[in-house]
Amino acid sequence: MKAAIFEGKGKVRLGNRPDPQIIDSTDAVVRVVRGCVCGSDLWYYRGISEHKVGSIGHEYIGVVETVGEAVKNLKPGDLVIAPFKFNDGTCAACQSGATANCENGNGFGNGETDGGQG
Repeated sequence: MKAAIFEGKGKVRLGNRPDPQIIDSTDAVVRVVRGCVCGSDLWYYRGISEHKVGSIGHEYIGVVETVGEAVKNLKPGDLVIAPFKFNDGTCAACQSGATANCENGNGFGNGETDGGQG
């Protein structure tokens, strides 16, 4: 898939990333229909904060394409709005409402996990 790739201060290019796939039974593949540029994206673009080289974009709207067998609350065709970070909804942090502190979660577009500008 085509994606925005951060390469360093002031450098973003269009590149290629592998097509997403279900790896864990709790995964979902989402086709991005609208990607956003967040103010925090501009921090690393301007060199104010650190960011790993890699795909970017943590705010987006998409349509669910496929889901893993353990996913119960989503189905293909559902419209979704991605939060800043993904979470599992089952750990103690998620159950208490602190989903940004999920024990098994992470951030989209952090240079390791593909982002929503793809």
